Amino acid sequence: MFEADVKSTFSWIDIASNVLSLAFKLGALIGGICLLSYCYRLNYFPVGVTVGDGLLLIILAVSFGIVYGFFVVGLVSLGVCMTPILRPLQHLVFAIWKRFSKRCPERRIEFVKPDLNALLFGAFGVLAIVAIARSEPDALWTLPATSVLLAVVFAGYVDFSAKLADLQKAEKAAIQQPAASRTVMLDKSRLKLGRMLSGILLVVIPLIAGKVTGELLENGMRLSGVRKADSYVLLREPYSAFVPGQYLAQGLPEVAGLTAFEGVHVMFAGIGTRSVIEFADKDRTKRLEVPNESIIVIPR
Repeated sequence: MFEADVKSTFSWIDIASNVLSLAFKLGALIGGICLLSYCYRLNYFPVGVTVGDGLLLIILAVSFGIVYGFFVVGLVSLGVCMTPILRPLQHLVFAIWKRFSKRCPERRIEFVKPDLNALLFGAFGVLAIVAIARSEPDALWTLPATSVLLAVVFAGYVDFSAKLADLQKAEKAAIQQPAASRTVMLDKSRLKLGRMLSGILLVVIPLIAGKVTGELLENGMRLSGVRKADSYVLLREPYSAFVPGQYLAQGLPEVAGLTAFEGVHVMFAGIGTRSVIEFADKDRTKRLEVPNESIIVIPR
């Protein structure tokens, strides 16, 4: 993490690919946990789940992993693009620290230098922040601050990777020397542990510090089709009687036995034998569980 030349063998694309792969795997696990939290928040758990529905649940978790993986890479890249500002700030902080304390460390964080790949991924990170800030204004400061923290952690990840590459070369020379070989293996284990912990932090920090889990989960839900975007909802009796008349859709062809509504949110559909819709009624938000045979959802 500190003053050391970053080896060219660790291209930005390779590192981004590794981070994306780790984010994908952990994101799938996080997606499954978030799905359970989402169902708990709705006070609804799917019933009548078939084998096909189970596969859809897996797809849901994986889709969250995809969304989250690109989100993490975007934030890390944005942090790398901010390093030209972070370097002079680091020197200033250490200069002040050294002036007032004798325990100031001599080593400095060696930030990764931005390149074209970082700029491209960083642009994606900026777009993600702007999109999330529409519904979460705090994201305008929490996510850039998170990117700065990720730039520091990413510097550690790159440093551990570079040292591992050097150690693997030294390992070949130490094979004939048992004592040296044991030392190399111990150092290698420590570096692998450091790289693994750095990678995990890169994935976990945005989830905790960014405070945008709900937004990411909703995007994952929409990507998998469990949560529907703006749609017309056609309901059969008696369920149509529970939806206020203000949501009645205008200009749609009449369908026998069905009442069309718009502005009603489809919170959960496609898994199990029931769907969940949500709507505002006076000062309250109400949710309604509807059997799949009594509801039709038509995208707008």
